[in-house]
Amino acid sequence: MRATAAVLATLLITTSGAAAPPETAPMLEIAGTTLARLGLPTERQPSSTVLMGQQPGEHGTFTVVVRSREAQSQLLIYALSPSMVPETRRADVGEFLHRANFGMHLGNFELNLETGEVRYKAATDVSGSTLSPQAVEALATAAVVSIDRYEPGLIAVIEAKKTPAEAVAMVEGG
Repeated sequence: MRATAAVLATLLITTSGAAAPPETAPMLEIAGTTLARLGLPTERQPSSTVLMGQQPGEHGTFTVVVRSREAQSQLLIYALSPSMVPETRRADVGEFLHRANFGMHLGNFELNLETGEVRYKAATDVSGSTLSPQAVEALATAAVVSIDRYEPGLIAVIEAKKTPAEAVAMVEGG
């Protein structure tokens, strides 16, 4: 899998509140079953509430990471770009991602300024209800379709072939 140990460590960090024991993660089970039904098999990471898998797209193969925050009733699905951003290009890529994020409804792009990793995050909070397979499908689709759609623009900015504004216009057909 493409995700580095640092990426996995970041995703495994628990925030406020007690995490559900890894063996009792009903949202993670719903997510894993739903993704397998959609043709995206995942592997559960040892002693964690994280699933990982690979999804091919039109513009690359993307690592998909599902993180369950059971105690907070939250499910997060990340699609990671295979393109790492060199330090010298991070400001322009940050602008590209800010421009791309404007108008996004089900998630957003993130850039790790320390490592150069780009990912799309889609998340939901199901406090007071339960996670549905339809919600998992919508989140996973938003994450994978978005990262795949914007990958050519990301590469164009990384390679300094387009300005951030030109790259967004290229991707969005404007």
